[in-house]
Amino acid sequence: MCSSPLEIVRYNIRYEKEDRLLKELDLSVFSESESKRPHSVEFSIMANHPDNITASVEGVTSFLKFPLRHLTITFTYLRNASVFDDKGVVRGCQQLEEAILTHKMPRLTISLPRAKQNRLAFWSRMIQQRFPHLHGGGKLEVHCSSEDLGHDWQVMTIAASPDGRYFATGARDGTIIIWSTIAYPQKSLLEITSSFRGISALAFSDTGDFLAAIHTDKHDVLTVWRVVDGSQLISTEDIKQTNIQSCVWRRDGLDCIYLSALAVSSCPDEVSESPLVQLLFPSVYDTGNLITLPLKPALAVSSFSRKVTEPLPVQLLFTSVYDTGKIASLHIPYSAYVESNGFENLHRNEMFTVLSSDGRLATVVPVERCSELGCRVWHTADPTAMYRLTIPFDTTPSSATFVGDTLVIGFKDGTIQWWDLSSFPLATTGPPGGTLTVRDNGQGVLALSASPAGSFLAAWGSEEYIWSREEYIWSPTSVTLFRKHCADFLPHVSLQGHTSRVNAACFSPCERYIATSSYDSTVRLWSVMDGSLIWRFTDHSDEVGHVVFSGDGSTLASADYEGQVCVYPVSLFVGSDVSRAPLTD
Repeated sequence: MCSSPLEIVRYNIRYEKEDRLLKELDLSVFSESESKRPHSVEFSIMANHPDNITASVEGVTSFLKFPLRHLTITFTYLRNASVFDDKGVVRGCQQLEEAILTHKMPRLTISLPRAKQNRLAFWSRMIQQRFPHLHGGGKLEVHCSSEDLGHDWQVMTIAASPDGRYFATGARDGTIIIWSTIAYPQKSLLEITSSFRGISALAFSDTGDFLAAIHTDKHDVLTVWRVVDGSQLISTEDIKQTNIQSCVWRRDGLDCIYLSALAVSSCPDEVSESPLVQLLFPSVYDTGNLITLPLKPALAVSSFSRKVTEPLPVQLLFTSVYDTGKIASLHIPYSAYVESNGFENLHRNEMFTVLSSDGRLATVVPVERCSELGCRVWHTADPTAMYRLTIPFDTTPSSATFVGDTLVIGFKDGTIQWWDLSSFPLATTGPPGGTLTVRDNGQGVLALSASPAGSFLAAWGSEEYIWSREEYIWSPTSVTLFRKHCADFLPHVSLQGHTSRVNAACFSPCERYIATSSYDSTVRLWSVMDGSLIWRFTDHSDEVGHVVFSGDGSTLASADYEGQVCVYPVSLFVGSDVSRAPLTD
């Protein structure tokens, strides 16, 4: 290796358990003579865990035996900013800063190749806190070299404001980013960082002024944020052991906006005393009142299985942004045998809870081992009026959605069934109003997506595990569109083209287009009328998990599992000759 004073020495550090690579780095390039030592050293640290980051930073500190003109540290795989809050990392950064100041090195560069461009200010603040003296002396540089925009962690949900102004994306690390719907240049307007982690759902109010988020941390938390400044208005952090399933906004007159959230209380494994249900009455202008009510369940537990006969507590939360909200607690009677092996409580993976788009109707659809519970549906204005829908015992629900006032449930046998609830609760509810086979190959209906006006329904399949061959068989990559005609659903067109599983589908507000995202890292824009492909977007480098149209239909946003968010102007890719799909035969 050349020892020229212009030489830049690069080291790649892959830290693993009991790895001694840092102590074995070649120091022969250094010399007591300044003319025979390199002026710059670059370290690429390929580690993610705080302990590994700590060891790597301490190793770099011990490596600094002589002054350098420039030291560059590249955290190759680092995407979790919380590692800089770890005590060991904080201590290691302090030692490194002291060594740099001692040797009077003129500059330190921290490079983050995986950090998105729009997060430069966030990462800069985080790293500047770890090196305050270098930052104060103008000796610290922070680079986010990724050309992408978005989150540093996987995007878990995406939403569009009904007024057409904003997109919102929520990531696994709990960050929320508000985006402008003006596609060029793509711009993030606000970043919200809370103490809660993963986000399962986001919902804008009708005017886009407020944003609700459901966080899936140690326990679920519902928060409400003011979009203009990112200030938090409401949090249900004090409500423990509650799985918050979904939420929807509704307006009551000109001055009151309500947020309806559906939550299911967890069932304890062992009951030694009556469990407590906490009811929170939050208010924007008050701290809120917390009321705790005891329930008296009846459990009989055996060594192999247990008979659960207690009511299933369901909370329907009405939170007013301008006034005190209220919670209505519902109890769904059920009886089910559950295997004790691997059972961890009734949670979101074992039921679907769906609110209609106007917040008027709510339903709980149990799945898997609780399928015999049947389906319960009720009117949110009168939670006491609850009805049961008859679901066949020979198949299991796998998805559910409202298409206007029609509840549609997808099943693992590849069929869908629907119930017309337009006159609910006046009409008697019971057997389905219709049944239709979506897939005849034995693969289930993974998900359903309804068009805004309720004219169309999209359905796509899921993977199936073959026990005899110990492998997954992936479903067809097509999406089937159905047209609603009177009280029935009729097959319309099939969207063919994705090369891997479809993750999401979204109709445009005008119902002329539908966008789909897939594991094949593409987003595709289709004509609803004839199912023809209008455009294929290839900007993502990882599986695309979410896609949504803006409230006015002018732009399309998508997000992938690496955190990248893309915004596209629809007008650049569609022509005036793309007509609306017919609504009648």
